Amino acid sequence: MREICDKHFPDNWIVPIYGGELADVLVYWKSFTAAEKALSNNIVLDRIKYFATIHAEEVIKADKKINKYIIEGQL
Repeated sequence: MREICDKHFPDNWIVPIYGGELADVLVYWKSFTAAEKALSNNIVLDRIKYFATIHAEEVIKADKKINKYIIEGQL
């Protein structure tokens, strides 16, 4: 279980499912002790902060790119 979590879930704990549905792995695997323990090794505050800052920077970059194409008053 540890190998699966390290390989497939190092940074994505909410997995998209078909049709826009999302599955929070932490919630769904709560009853499986081995899975919960393996995931807890990947979920560390420093890692969460790192990914949050990276994604925030990417959103800012994307917003700047989108604003180049948006003209006020036009669809």
